[in-house]
Amino acid sequence: MQTPAITIPTSPVEPNFPIDTLRAWFRNPANRDATIAAVANTPSLSNAAGILFDIVQIRQELVKQHELNIKMIATLEKEIKDTTTVLDNMLLLLHSSGLQEVLEDAYQSSPLPIPPPSGNSQPPSSPSTESSISNSSNDTVLVPRADDQPNRPSLVPRKKVAIKKPRYYRRSTPYPHGTRENPIDLRTPSPPSTMTPPPKQRPTPCADPKLAECFTCGKSGHWASHCNKFVCKRCNSRQPGHYPKRCPTAEPEDNYDEYFDFDDDAIANMTEEPCGYY
Repeated sequence: MQTPAITIPTSPVEPNFPIDTLRAWFRNPANRDATIAAVANTPSLSNAAGILFDIVQIRQELVKQHELNIKMIATLEKEIKDTTTVLDNMLLLLHSSGLQEVLEDAYQSSPLPIPPPSGNSQPPSSPSTESSISNSSNDTVLVPRADDQPNRPSLVPRKKVAIKKPRYYRRSTPYPHGTRENPIDLRTPSPPSTMTPPPKQRPTPCADPKLAECFTCGKSGHWASHCNKFVCKRCNSRQPGHYPKRCPTAEPEDNYDEYFDFDDDAIANMTEEPCGYY
């Protein structure tokens, strides 16, 4: 197939060049393929064929993305329009259901100043009229209400709503909910106890002499039987190194009882012997 001869304009494009006509001609798939083939077959423009093809592909992707964006924008505009319609309907419904009264109650109970009246409404009454109205009754408050005639507001009596305030704090929340007189502090320290401390227990014997505690002299590092202040209850000697069970004056059959006694207190009670560890 013979490719048509195409004259590629130089850069920059001349002002009078019909670029729109060339673009419209290039958008035709047949003309686009013929142009790419002609550029590829031209030795001096063979390197530009790949660039031209990539540019065409990129432009097609951008066009697709632009079309998707246009569709998305149209969808969003439709949703915004529908939402606006629903909002208008809700406002009309609230207005017909007494929205004006709700706004009046809100302005009455809020500390913020009431907004000034619109241009078609009457100016506020004089102070003398307001004082006479406020002094007429202590239980009712006269509030202007919008009627069918906006230039002639009517005063409708409304009852005051008493708000009960709690008397005490609720400690479950960090915010106070009222006042409390003379609170009681439950964290007041109690007076010191007059009870005497329990007597010092006899130290438990330890197998390691370094961790042992002598109850005779009160020092640690040795047992009471090896203390210089130890007095044997059997022979009344001050020679350290033995205790009543291992005393030389004891009977021979009692010298090795401690090897078989797993409970010295119980054995001592049964045999009427003194406690094994002294």
